[in-house]
Amino acid sequence: MKHPIYNTKDKLAAEIAFAEKIATRADMELSILPGSSPLDYALVDPKTKEVQLWLEVSCRTDAPIKEIGMSLSRWMAGVDMTRKTGIPFLVGFRWKDTDFILQVREGFIPLLQIGGESDRIGDADKEPVVKIPFRHFHSLK
Repeated sequence: MKHPIYNTKDKLAAEIAFAEKIATRADMELSILPGSSPLDYALVDPKTKEVQLWLEVSCRTDAPIKEIGMSLSRWMAGVDMTRKTGIPFLVGFRWKDTDFILQVREGFIPLLQIGGESDRIGDADKEPVVKIPFRHFHSLK
C-alpha cells in the first residue's frame, strides 16, 4: 500500500536545514537523494563527491517524547545500505531546538512495534516501526 506523503513545505525545509547542519559539522556536502531512494540524504566528500555517510533525519516540535520512531522499512534500508557499501548510516533527530545523532552500529536492534501516523489517517497507516530510546543518541552541539 502506498502511503500519503506527510511532508509540508515547512517540515521539509526544517529537515533540510538540519541535514545541512550535520553535513557542515562533518565537513561534507549534503546530497538530497531522489524519491525512489529508501533514504533521504547522503553526505559526500566535497572534493571527490564520494558518498561518506547515509543520513535520515526527523524534526519534531510536539510534546516531549522518550524515543525516536521510524518505519522498519526505512531502518532496514539504512542498515542494508551500510552492510552492502560499508558506508555508515546516521539517524538525526531535532526536537524543538535540540539536535541528536546516532551512528547505527552492527548488531544494534531497536524495539519493534506496530505504529504509524494513525492520528492522520487511522488504521490504514499502521506498519512495523522501530523505536530508539533517547539514551542511544548523542547531543549534536
